[in-house]
Amino acid sequence: MQFKSILNPTGSVGVAIGTMGMVFAIYALTIPNVAQIHATDAHDINVEAARKKAAITAGLAAGAVTLLTKDLNPWVLGGGAIILSDIWVRHANITSPDTGKMVAETQYGQPAVDQGRYGVNYQ
Repeated sequence: MQFKSILNPTGSVGVAIGTMGMVFAIYALTIPNVAQIHATDAHDINVEAARKKAAITAGLAAGAVTLLTKDLNPWVLGGGAIILSDIWVRHANITSPDTGKMVAETQYGQPAVDQGRYGVNYQ
């Protein structure tokens, strides 16, 4: 299928930038603030569920704009915004609030290393 855009070049760029704004707005309204995610325990399942919901919603929205305008620029810039936002949220969710370092996850979904106050030797 070949796309023949219904937009002129300036309109295409404007719609693509608007799509990026829409993606960032979807992430802002769906997930908690990145600073709050950094303050929660690593590998929080609620943050992970919200991240997945935001990624799917933003991808569908960017795809809808692309299909409506028959232009690939909203898909490219919107997809880049999705990837960037997803990386921010994933990084915030895998860092320990106590140490500020990334924490590995075991197969059971629990952090693999001691997280300070929740450790075995906590008194």
